Amino acid sequence: MRESIGASFVLYAIVIFVSIFCLFFIGGLSYTKAFKIKNRIIDIIEENECYDGGGCSSKEQINQALKEAGYLVKKGPADCGNIRNKKGATVLTQGSNGYRYCVYKVDTKTGSYYGAVAFMYFQIPVIHANLEFPVYGETKVIREY
Repeated sequence: MRESIGASFVLYAIVIFVSIFCLFFIGGLSYTKAFKIKNRIIDIIEENECYDGGGCSSKEQINQALKEAGYLVKKGPADCGNIRNKKGATVLTQGSNGYRYCVYKVDTKTGSYYGAVAFMYFQIPVIHANLEFPVYGETKVIREY
């Protein structure tokens, strides 16, 4: 009887270890995808040196890049107000076409730079939880002439 109790304890320990390992693996994959999306948004803004208005097509390019990457479409705008509260930051968008991302513009003495937030998502079906965590990045300063 003593050996069966010891074997079941080892089996539970293995199951818990494998579960934790899977959670870290899935979390790493989600973070990597959100990081790539955020970097792609920043690259598009830096290539065009603008985000929206004045003949700038960054918003359309970002939506196309998100569509190609298979980024999750969710209803409702993203909650951009609580993510980055910088002095002078203006929220330019809270996503479009169902894609939830945020773009900020911060004016400085030498020009402007943009901040971008993409979200990583965790959907836990057993407890019906949908978690989202922001991943933030900034462009270099874009000089306005």
